[in-house]
Amino acid sequence: MSHSPLSIRDLALVSGLFAAHAPALVSGARAPASASLLEYSQLSRKLLKQWWLSLEPPALANGSAPLVSLAEEVLVTEMTIRIVAGVFAICDARTGRRAASPFARSALLDVMQAKHWVLSRLVTGPQPLGALLRINQLRRKTERWCDCLLGNLPLPEPAVQFAIDADRMQGFARKSTGAASTAAQYLTLVSLRLAMPPSLVQDEDRIQTHRAMLRSLMAFWPAEAFDADGLLRGPLWQRLRGLTDVPATMDIVRAPRESPLPLELMRRRLRSRAPLRDDDQHA
Repeated sequence: MSHSPLSIRDLALVSGLFAAHAPALVSGARAPASASLLEYSQLSRKLLKQWWLSLEPPALANGSAPLVSLAEEVLVTEMTIRIVAGVFAICDARTGRRAASPFARSALLDVMQAKHWVLSRLVTGPQPLGALLRINQLRRKTERWCDCLLGNLPLPEPAVQFAIDADRMQGFARKSTGAASTAAQYLTLVSLRLAMPPSLVQDEDRIQTHRAMLRSLMAFWPAEAFDADGLLRGPLWQRLRGLTDVPATMDIVRAPRESPLPLELMRRRLRSRAPLRDDDQHA
């Protein structure tokens, strides 16, 4: 079965969306389902095995998994897994039991092992200096974004253990207003996506695993939290239905119903408009 390529930018967007909708999950009346947690952990282990196969000499020699593109994929996936781990840590701190954190920690250990493999191969192998500088720049960028997203989570103290730089994350937490507007959160998501390289994941097996992991992340919310278009409903609706006790003033980002594609909406808002003609001004 053939799959279309998966953008690295879309993988990065997942971490921003999960962080933006975290208040509904952290304050939710329902704990993450055990079946979804187990599936998430199993998919991370499956992805680890696929990354290892892509690092085998025959795969690299055939050009099926360029090492630089693989490093970009691993670094961006680590950012998402750290955000998920931080949200789960806050969920467990709220409920007083360690139900979700062990699964998140297991997934993080898997991606950290893959990161060690890929970066070690990059350093020891003959790579152009420009490629090494590019990966190092992306590493620093994803680490900063990770601390920024973790610092803006509601009650982020339990998530400090998953930050790259605890002091930097706490600095972002102190600057956070706690209830950012929809426009501010929307621009944050667009900035996060555009800050990542426009590379593509070409391997069909890894594409399928990544998409299965995205579905498992969406499964942590109850089905009633989504509208007919598959978009997360607003916090007020969820509060009225008893799905969450998040304050109604917390404006959780969501795409408008008339346009499920955020980038298309941004393109419409920022498109150039023709100047008014004289006859239009006097009409």
